[in-house]
Amino acid sequence: KIMKYVLLSLMVASFAFGVEIDCNKKTLCSHFNSCAEAKWYLKKCGRYENGGTQKTDGDNDGIPCEKQLCKIL
Repeated sequence: KIMKYVLLSLMVASFAFGVEIDCNKKTLCSHFNSCAEAKWYLKKCGRYENGGTQKTDGDNDGIPCEKQLCKIL
């Protein structure tokens, strides 16, 4: 759980300071360490089917990596 907050904090800090994220570096669910990270990249980089880089939201419901990281109970 701590790792989730550390990653989220780093992402927020990079956004706040204008650090560009390379959307081509992480495009698949296997590239992410947490659901929060996958969601952030999907929001920032967009769905592949819509011209973005993320191949993480196959059913277009806005939730990436549902089978791997963002399991819905």
